[in-house]
Amino acid sequence: DALYQPAEKLQLARWNQRAARIASSRFEFQTASNLAQSGLRLLKPETRWDEHYDLCLDLTKIAVRMEMCVGNIDRCGKLAKEVSENVRELTDSMEAVDAQIDLLGSSGRLRQAIGM
Repeated sequence: DALYQPAEKLQLARWNQRAARIASSRFEFQTASNLAQSGLRLLKPETRWDEHYDLCLDLTKIAVRMEMCVGNIDRCGKLAKEVSENVRELTDSMEAVDAQIDLLGSSGRLRQAIGM
């Protein structure tokens, strides 16, 4: 981690974004989620949403969708919460929240889904 400069980490995060999209299009959901989350970890947690909003939003939304596809309710919820805590516009969070509602509803947790 200390071997890379911030600009290199940013480029790696963008490559992870691209690779996650490719994996998603090939129905490799867990791989896509892992790539998206790895991309997020390359950016400083305390400043990534301020400095790289669009990239963080996209990586997190990819991870939310992919965690939904593999049925990981808890991880999907944590990622969707991160989106909702950092969005600049309500419309930016709709896709993540929608995925979480779908997952909760399909797993029999309707009350929790309705409460969102």
